[in-house]
Amino acid sequence: MKPLISICFALIAASLLPLNAAEQEKLTIKSSSADDFNVKLQGEIAGKPHSFDCFKNVPSCSLLEPGEYLMVKADANEGVYNDCTNVVLYEASSGARERVGIYCWETSGDSCPTTVYVETIPSTVPDKIVEAAAAANGGQLVEVRGPTIIAFFPPVSDAELSKNPDTNESLSDFQVYAAQVREPLQQKGINFKVVYAHQFTIRLGKAVTVVTPKKAQVGYYFFTSRKKPKIEYGVMTDVDLLHLADEYFGKFHQSQH
Repeated sequence: MKPLISICFALIAASLLPLNAAEQEKLTIKSSSADDFNVKLQGEIAGKPHSFDCFKNVPSCSLLEPGEYLMVKADANEGVYNDCTNVVLYEASSGARERVGIYCWETSGDSCPTTVYVETIPSTVPDKIVEAAAAANGGQLVEVRGPTIIAFFPPVSDAELSKNPDTNESLSDFQVYAAQVREPLQQKGINFKVVYAHQFTIRLGKAVTVVTPKKAQVGYYFFTSRKKPKIEYGVMTDVDLLHLADEYFGKFHQSQH
């Protein structure tokens, strides 16, 4: 477990929580699997199949044994996955309900396929720990001042690029459009950053947030303190980026220039 993540969740985690019988649902886990980044669960609710996932580097993410569990929608303080219905799972044993994990409910009907894990770190964590943790996680620390778009691309080696022409072409397009969109965005008062990492850390003043996009994905993270962050996956042209910037940030930033 990474030191910064340990510090953050040590402040907010709780192993036992009361359940409201009117809100809980019975869930049967049929199978579970894991890769380098995610844990995925397959289960049934009232005989209908449902799927869940979580990021392995999150302390509340667990690989579960098949069996019976109870599920409750996470409240605003418990949820750790952006643009996704967060649920808390408990052991379905008698007596106290022991929490086993927090998951993204993929088949809830209102979840979003662009799931991203966003973790807010307390402002009391020293800067050196923040910077060390960002580096240890293979990420990058990004200082944010005002409206910002962070373009991200997973790190790839020259050998990987030579073996995979599609990845090489995607990287080339990503870099070309990034270069073309930077100045138009700046004219609108929007900062534009580029990172090559599976994870990055945002710092706005003393507020620090760790962002973990989906595995091996290229995309764009839209951020402003005025609203919830937004993430878009896939290489986008400069025209598309400018259009989405206007949709997300609105016109307020243009009036500043």
